[in-house]
Amino acid sequence: MTRPERLRARVAQTLADLQGEPRPRGPNAQQLAALDLVLPQVSPARADDLIDAWGEHHLRACLRDVEDDPAIAALLRRPLTPRLRAALLTLPGDLPDAPDLLTLHDRSWFAGSHPPPGLSAWQRPDLLARLAAGVDPDLLIDRHLAAWALHTTCRGPARGWAGGWPCWTLQEAAVTHVHRRAAPEHLFPDTPGGALPGMRHFAMIGAYLSLWLGEEATTRLALQATGPHDVWGERVGHLLSTADLQAWLNRGGAALGPAWSDPFAWLKLLAAALFGGPALPADPSAELPDLLAAAAALDWHALPVSRREEDPSDALQAAVAAMFAEDITLRALHAAPSDPPGGELVLDVEACTLSARPRAHLQYTEPARWLVPPSWAADLRRRGLRRLVLTGCCWERQGEVLAALHDLRGALPVELQRHLGPKAVVPTPPAALQVRQHDVLLSVGCRLSDALGERLRLARFELTPSPFGVTPDPLGAARALHWSTSAAPLPREVLAQDEGRWRSRWHDPSWTWTRRADAFAALDARLDAARAAVRRLRLLLLSWETAWVDDRLLPVEEIVTATRAALQELRQHVAAPRVVLLLSPALDPGRSAADNHASKATLLLAARALGEEVDVLPAWEIFAQELRDHRWYAEDGHALTAAAHALLLDRLLDTHVAPVSREHARDLLAGRPPGPHPFLPPAAAAAAEPEPTALGDDLSTVSWRAALETLLAQEPATDARLAWTRRLEEVLERVGALPDAPAQQLELLRAFVESAGEIDDPDLIAPSYAQVLGELLPLHPAATLAPLLRVALQRRWVEDAAPLVATLDDERRHELGRALLDGKAPPKKGQPLRTPLERCVGVLLG
Repeated sequence: MTRPERLRARVAQTLADLQGEPRPRGPNAQQLAALDLVLPQVSPARADDLIDAWGEHHLRACLRDVEDDPAIAALLRRPLTPRLRAALLTLPGDLPDAPDLLTLHDRSWFAGSHPPPGLSAWQRPDLLARLAAGVDPDLLIDRHLAAWALHTTCRGPARGWAGGWPCWTLQEAAVTHVHRRAAPEHLFPDTPGGALPGMRHFAMIGAYLSLWLGEEATTRLALQATGPHDVWGERVGHLLSTADLQAWLNRGGAALGPAWSDPFAWLKLLAAALFGGPALPADPSAELPDLLAAAAALDWHALPVSRREEDPSDALQAAVAAMFAEDITLRALHAAPSDPPGGELVLDVEACTLSARPRAHLQYTEPARWLVPPSWAADLRRRGLRRLVLTGCCWERQGEVLAALHDLRGALPVELQRHLGPKAVVPTPPAALQVRQHDVLLSVGCRLSDALGERLRLARFELTPSPFGVTPDPLGAARALHWSTSAAPLPREVLAQDEGRWRSRWHDPSWTWTRRADAFAALDARLDAARAAVRRLRLLLLSWETAWVDDRLLPVEEIVTATRAALQELRQHVAAPRVVLLLSPALDPGRSAADNHASKATLLLAARALGEEVDVLPAWEIFAQELRDHRWYAEDGHALTAAAHALLLDRLLDTHVAPVSREHARDLLAGRPPGPHPFLPPAAAAAAEPEPTALGDDLSTVSWRAALETLLAQEPATDARLAWTRRLEEVLERVGALPDAPAQQLELLRAFVESAGEIDDPDLIAPSYAQVLGELLPLHPAATLAPLLRVALQRRWVEDAAPLVATLDDERRHELGRALLDGKAPPKKGQPLRTPLERCVGVLLG
């Protein structure tokens, strides 16, 4: 039996196993035909593995019938919403009309190969929970399914591959560009969940297909062409198809489709193919090298494309939009609006890139990097510019960012820095980590923390107040934080009796109780709430008001030592909490102006000494330098007004809260009816998500190893396994709350590697695995971590190791690089680095 015959026999057997009769929408003949094309290109053993994997895993997962659930079936058969119908009418080409989502899917290229997009096994629970909660179905279609439906339609109807192996990557890029033209918000989100996650790299390639080929050829490639030969001719089409096949073979796996390869290498190869360059062999019939690896080594400024005359407007607009989006993992991968970390964007003229710092979530689409037109960058380079840093960038100033890039005229210095926004405003750039309303926050400190915390709770943030109440001085705040991470009971001597009532020596002085037992019950309850919050903490709101304690001005060293010790204890219980420190502008009414100034100066010096351990929100500077108005103080001239608290909360929302949660919070605080929140609250999420039976509350290594072995031994596509892999990030955070967190996390990763085998979809595990591995790299010997990193690179759980090792010193990097080589010779200078493992060794050894 030939391999194509065996493939079809396996498909027929799988269909029979699933239901005993043909499904309503059978396997996609186009994908099977493409699989026929690849079988002669690989070794016999690899071909047999592909046939088995396709028949057993991929086909079984794709043919699950989403109409088995009545609520989903009704949603798919609802008439298309006016908004989606209007977007479909803007698409080019003669596309068939369809009354509902199901018909739209059935007439598409991928009908039968996948369930209707947006309704995969890990996405359906969210939709079912929202439908059960009474959310308008049309709103669900517009905000969660329209992007998938439109993208499927952009691919056009089913067609064959008579021209040979398809250039999947460039065709998907063309489809994404056509989609972006029709609905930009589906690629660059303005609301979470309404855009396609992980597609911005294709949008970047698509933007340059349009720039270099024109809209007509790009549209033809997306909707009508049978292969790249129809657009570029036989020679260039053969090279591009070969590059795509090489990328797919390097990627592995059974699912046919675009390989998640380097988009910059693709663009360099495309530019060299269209306009000339050293990446193209003279004879396309000869045995070809790794084309993408060769293209990645090229310099943009050495390619003829950098000397073209072209309009950079559309490419720059897309580049700026891409900087304000990120992909995050909750129960599934979502695209969401996001400010650049630190409010900083960098234009690197030599590399022809616009980039932001890596986001805290470290998804596979990060760090955000986007190609700017090489011809435009070459012009800036000729006029002397090498690097431009834009600061003060936030969601509301995207237009100013784009204008600043367009306004680069005249002679330019080598290094240039520009700040967006009014110069009089004290800069408060967005932080690297931006919280959302489902994240856990804790406030500790003076009256300012108390007031801001109350407003955040009104805005439906999950915020826990300080267990000690108002503690104006840094030592009191450090003590409250220490007891929030300690398992010891409060000492009995903390209470003292005063005029017949009990009060605490450490806690808010306004708290008093008649009975001693009532006092301890109230204090223990608050302490238990704080300890529970610390285990899942995302952001700590810490504030100081005065450096005076019992008529003694605290020295800077004492404040720094106590605060640093408390923060170190906190970080032993939770992996990476963000700490926002505010110096309250409120004054101590019992002290002179000179004493108040000395106090604030001491606190400012202490905050500066803590360095990068905290994010300082410059509340004192805002009042002293920017506002300079006593109307922000209460009638006594010392306490802050409600308007002042509202202003500082507004700055906190700008810096540390993601854009959509920020607007949702402002609607609530202003009394406006908020729009539907993009993410389910934790209780609804838990009810909607299938609960893996083997996972309980016991976090011991033995129990987790047993759970891993039980769950990962199941059929890879089962709902239980998919749900478990989606929850891994949460699991690792829980393990991070243990006293011996690094050792436990290391043991858990070892157990996972031993039990997981080959995961079909690396994107399920990659973000969580990379996050925890990055935390462990500085803490354990290189010989211990090298095997875990090597496996992750080989299985593509970690695609780009550069962010993981960015904070390691040179000695540590070299040690880890040598351990990864495991006695093998390092890559030679100039040798193409083809695999993630080779690229990681190159980064480590320089």
